[in-house]
Amino acid sequence: IPGSYLDAPAGVAASASSTTSATINWSAAAGATSYQIYRSSLNGPFALVGASATPTYNDTPLTANTTYLYKVRAVSGAVVSPLSAVDATTTTVFTNDPLTAGVVVKAAHVIELRNGVK
Repeated sequence: IPGSYLDAPAGVAASASSTTSATINWSAAAGATSYQIYRSSLNGPFALVGASATPTYNDTPLTANTTYLYKVRAVSGAVVSPLSAVDATTTTVFTNDPLTAGVVVKAAHVIELRNGVK
């Protein structure tokens, strides 16, 4: 049936914009009229967190020092695409960002790094 299939969005890229929000971007899928955004954290299942008519989404509020995984699905009427590949971001604030030569490593840096790779 023509028009009954959509490709999954490609190029999903999540990035923390602060300790409480993340921006998710992806390439538009041909024929899509909207997108569904799914999120997972703390080894939980993916859940629908929002929708967007454009290939970008701002997810808020989030919890600081937490890693979030995102997938996106294209939608056109009753037709939905497979879910995209997963991308992750972490809402960690680093004391010295960017870390430059000559900065003495502190315990806080190790804790921040640990939180950033959970």
